[in-house]
Parts: sequence; C-alpha cells; structure tokens
Amino acid sequence: MLIRKQKLIMKDELQPLKDELQERIAIAQEAIFEAARAGEMARVEAVAAAVNELEASLDKLAQVQKDVKKAMGAFDQLTKASNRASQTRLLIKVNWREAGTDRDMEIIDTPTGAEGIARFVESMVQVYGDSILPTLQLVGAGGSGLVSQNPTDFINPASGEPYGHRPIGNTGWYVKTHSSTKTKVEQINQIKAVLGLPRHSIDAEAVAR
Repeated sequence: MLIRKQKLIMKDELQPLKDELQERIAIAQEAIFEAARAGEMARVEAVAAAVNELEASLDKLAQVQKDVKKAMGAFDQLTKASNRASQTRLLIKVNWREAGTDRDMEIIDTPTGAEGIARFVESMVQVYGDSILPTLQLVGAGGSGLVSQNPTDFINPASGEPYGHRPIGNTGWYVKTHSSTKTKVEQINQIKAVLGLPRHSIDAEAVAR
C-alpha cells in the first residue's frame, strides 16, 4: 500500500507541477529571446527570476520524490522488475558559424549530462569570454542561477551541502550540474536566448545511452 500511495503522489502532485513548469519555461524562453533581441534586459531578468521561483517551488516536494524513488527502487529489487526508466545522455551540437563565429561545428557527446553541460559552458566562455558569466546567472537552476562564483549558492537545504557542480576552466566560476538531462536541455536553450544567439545555432537533446 505504501508504494501504491507514493506512486499516486508522484502522479497526482509532482508530475502535473513539472508539466506546468515545462510549459511556463517554454513560454519564458520565447519571452527571454524576444526581450534579449530588443535589448530589454530588465524584462529578461524579470522573466528569468519568475522561472527561478517556479523551479524553487518544486524543491518543497523534493523529499517526497526521493521517498518515491527509494520505495520504487526497493520494490524493483524485490520483484526483479525489468521496467526501469531508460537512462539518457546529453547531446549538444554547436553551429559556430550560425552563431557568427568562424569555427567548425562542435559536437559535445559525453557519458554524463554533468560533463556535457560543463564542457558546453566552458566552450561558450572560450569563444565569448568570461564576461558572459554574469548573464548566465539569469539561467535558472532549481532556486539558484546556473553559474556562480560561490558554490554555496548551490546549497541543498536538506543536506546543507552544495549540489553537484564543476569549475568553469580557470575562471573562478562554477556551473551547477545537479539536474535531469531534460532540464539541462532547457538550460542550454535559455543560454542561447539570454545571449541573443540564433535559434538554430545550438541544438541540444536527451538521447538514449
């Protein structure tokens, strides 16, 4: 009964909230892109802040999701269930010429999404300089910005320890890597928007491992 109730909580509470967030993030990406093109940085910041608030609200249900996953994992072990969720990796294609830079196409295909988004952000800094990093703070990452000079900005309130993160080269900045592959795809699209890059200059997707 416990497992069944926890699955219902996941379906009836967490997933609808996540679905609503995805819809709002998609709308926000369009709004950020248009505002960035128009040079309306105040609007970009306002929309990005709103996205951060939506993402932060899901943190309140994080413990419930953790309990659900734990119970389902125990159930799978006991029943030797074979219907585990498929794992994905992050595939990023950067068309630098489309982005206005005389560089060859770059494909980032790494074993883990954490390594992929860290490498992507580092490539962006190599091309555009570390002056873009304050702008990348506008990209939401579950209650914080995607990048920071202080890893304590990525703190997990439950454990008191920072969520997963990696250094961005030798810049003294860090990128938060604790998120699903799907979320990383959305963050890359937000990066493209806040930097005012053409829509087809960067393509990111979650692909099966």
